[in-house]
Amino acid sequence: MIKIIDRYILKEFITPFLYCSLTFFLLYLVGDLFEHLDEFITAKTSWYDILRYYLYLVPTIFTYTTPFSLVLSLIYELGNFARHSEIIGMKASGISPKRISIPFILLGLALSLVFFYLGEFVTPNTNMGLETLSKLYLEKSSSKNPKSFEDLAYSNANDNYVFYIHTLDLKNNAAQGIQVHYLTPQGSIHKLIRAESGRWLDGEWWLFNGTILRYDETGDIQNDVENFVKRAVRIQESPEDLIREEKASEKMNYRELKNSLVKKFGKKIPAPQWVELQSKLSNPWICFILVLIIVPIGLKIPKGGAFVVLGKTLLLTLGFYGSQFVAMAMGKQGYIQPIFACWLPNLIFGVWGMILLKRLR
Repeated sequence: MIKIIDRYILKEFITPFLYCSLTFFLLYLVGDLFEHLDEFITAKTSWYDILRYYLYLVPTIFTYTTPFSLVLSLIYELGNFARHSEIIGMKASGISPKRISIPFILLGLALSLVFFYLGEFVTPNTNMGLETLSKLYLEKSSSKNPKSFEDLAYSNANDNYVFYIHTLDLKNNAAQGIQVHYLTPQGSIHKLIRAESGRWLDGEWWLFNGTILRYDETGDIQNDVENFVKRAVRIQESPEDLIREEKASEKMNYRELKNSLVKKFGKKIPAPQWVELQSKLSNPWICFILVLIIVPIGLKIPKGGAFVVLGKTLLLTLGFYGSQFVAMAMGKQGYIQPIFACWLPNLIFGVWGMILLKRLR
């Protein structure tokens, strides 16, 4: 009987959840289309590329809208249970409210795992695709080359150099206007390489038609200026690595972002970047936390009182989002530790939800 009730609960949840998800998805889609329609028309975008653009956008839309679809669907289902006295019937059959809540909790956990999977393996790649199409159609790039990027800079704290490129053609792995500043451990420059162009070939950068300037301890240029026609340089970052540095947190998963930050800043990663890194682990739990809060409240819906509970749960949802925003802002400003900035709202609301579940009778 227990398994039958579990299946029934999940079956009753799926239909409103799909309706809510589809509604939010279409609203987001139509709003974005109206916002960018003029730009698509001006750039003479093909239907194929427009379709590609919105396919790349699907994981982001899902991540943004699913928590609200989850909240509305839970209240709708639990309100129906209360209206038809089904919760009372389950209790009369010897099924406790805590047992009734288990399918919902597992559902929230499953959605959080889906969020984590998307953030680690899907969204970074789709955001790269969005960046490419946006440069071609939404930013009106003068080059009309969707894989051309300008003014890229990368600082590598481990090997003490700053790598700058004026123009990068990602399609051909070719760059123009290259500078490499090699620094001392104290941060002063001791060597500067300039090159007209460069190519990423066989896992390393080759520079063409350049000069090498060396500096003494006082920062003055030494007389032995060296010219070269072709030379390989000790630069670890590939063209893709340089591109990901723009909005890096959106284009990398946790492991890639952590490696990039350690390489760029060494052991002294700034607070804003630490918060962005930790948020990749804390944000996916939002669905699980929302279920912990909403289900205990929803199981106590009085007959005909669904709208009151809906208002409470929406306020709690907005409060949870608001606390996340405030905590992360304080973490980026250094008022609290980054790990607390990302995890404290989850901890507070999660513990509160578990207390509510424990009090269910």
